[in-house]
Amino acid sequence: MHMRKSFLIFFVILFFVVNVFAQTKSSGQTAKNTNTTTSKSSKGDTSLSQSLKDFKNLFEKKKQPGIVISVTGIEYEDDNLTLLKENIKKIKGVKSVSTIYKSGTAKLEIEYKGKPTDLWDELPKDSRALFKMVDAADSTMSVEYKKK
Repeated sequence: MHMRKSFLIFFVILFFVVNVFAQTKSSGQTAKNTNTTTSKSSKGDTSLSQSLKDFKNLFEKKKQPGIVISVTGIEYEDDNLTLLKENIKKIKGVKSVSTIYKSGTAKLEIEYKGKPTDLWDELPKDSRALFKMVDAADSTMSVEYKKK
């Protein structure tokens, strides 16, 4: 695995160097003539900046697609909130669940590739029965806690 990363890094650097050399040569500069100042074309600048962005993107951690479920009217210490989080974690495709809590609202940030409604439908019925779905969109869902 480490060897693959080394080869990848080598080829990316090689690509970057070749690209810079080609741009430098096309704008009238040579590797030996570094003391002269020449103006680069805007096309060369654009291509160079794009190459730098591509190089940077190779090493950035890609964020997993996710959804946020807002649960209103619930206390952080409530066992039903804990049960809801545990049941969500058991669903296939869920990578992680983190909680943000403020003023009676728990926000569950879930790394999951599907839609919030698909996730909700996968929950056990007894867990869903404790909450009322208020609305759902592409990556968000709001539910209300049904207090007993």
